[in-house]
Amino acid sequence: MKISILIPVCNYDIVALVYSMKSATGRVPELHEILVGNDASLPRFADRYRSLEGDGVRIISSEKNIGRAAMRNRLAMEATGDSLLFLDADLMLEGTAEAFLKKYITKAGTASVICGGIKYTETPPGDPDRMLRWTYGRWRDQ
Repeated sequence: MKISILIPVCNYDIVALVYSMKSATGRVPELHEILVGNDASLPRFADRYRSLEGDGVRIISSEKNIGRAAMRNRLAMEATGDSLLFLDADLMLEGTAEAFLKKYITKAGTASVICGGIKYTETPPGDPDRMLRWTYGRWRDQ
């Protein structure tokens, strides 16, 4: 089984997330590729995403913002793995990427779709632009 990790993103710093996932490459043989879907991000973010390209990471870009759902569909069409693992750009890993991925790999053969869930930090974000997402997410998503 080969897994494609798909990360749709717009104007969000995902460098640490991608490096974390890349760090599992040698220890998780099923990890096939990481696709980052740049959904018309500002140039400063687009440059960061492009710097991640190579060593199993591909950037799929859209000049016009098409939205997260459409970008997910586009990433799914571009993926070459047998299984797709969608990650939100604001994912915060508990533990290592290797442990995170192995948890899903053990379930991959048992169902057509596996959903992980979400957990938010106890303390609010320092960035006021992220406060609504944190408040709503803790109340509704978590």
